[in-house]
Amino acid sequence: MRLQRTALAVSLLLGLAGCAAEGPKKEEPVVDLALAQYVLDEVPSDVKNPTFIDFEGKVALVGWDFEPEAGAGPGQAMKLKLYWKCNQKLGPGWSLFTHLVAPSGTRLDGAKNGVPFDDIGPLRARSGPNSPQALPPSAWVPGKVYVDVQELEMPMNVNTPEVSILVGVWKAQNRLDVISGPSDRERRGIVTHVRTGVTPATAAQRPPEPTRQPVIAPEPEH
Repeated sequence: MRLQRTALAVSLLLGLAGCAAEGPKKEEPVVDLALAQYVLDEVPSDVKNPTFIDFEGKVALVGWDFEPEAGAGPGQAMKLKLYWKCNQKLGPGWSLFTHLVAPSGTRLDGAKNGVPFDDIGPLRARSGPNSPQALPPSAWVPGKVYVDVQELEMPMNVNTPEVSILVGVWKAQNRLDVISGPSDRERRGIVTHVRTGVTPATAAQRPPEPTRQPVIAPEPEH
């Protein structure tokens, strides 16, 4: 009987030692049920446009879909679906942005119903001007894929035959650098170029390219 009690004590001690060596298990952050559908274990096989734009090895854009594929004229609805993969845990304060840029480099006034393109979509919605996006890169889990759906609108006074959609990850005055994949000099990943249907003749009748205007509340430049 004494031998049995001794063996049991040794077993318990070994078990406790093993737990201490493993340390406390890290729990994944809780995601709102409404957003859970946008968090995947892998990239879907039916992504129309696989790509790889690497932001400092921490976050990568691995695919995108865009509708309508033929392009969007002034005032027309657009649907952009971005597939992001988290590779490293980011610190607090990082957000996603989307810019609409003319060939001249002018950033258009990207907003829909008073909401800037940066904050449109389930992952990006903000509860207030100074609140974080609903599920920003700072809250992402390494290894997971995040489906970033945006329903946008081509600005009414666009006056170029084509505009580019550029995206990135920003915090205050900083952006993650693009170390691989298509990008511009301002550390923005180039997703696609969208035909607007605007011809030189119609462009001459339109107002000049609009610059971005503050909406709702002044935003930090990013």
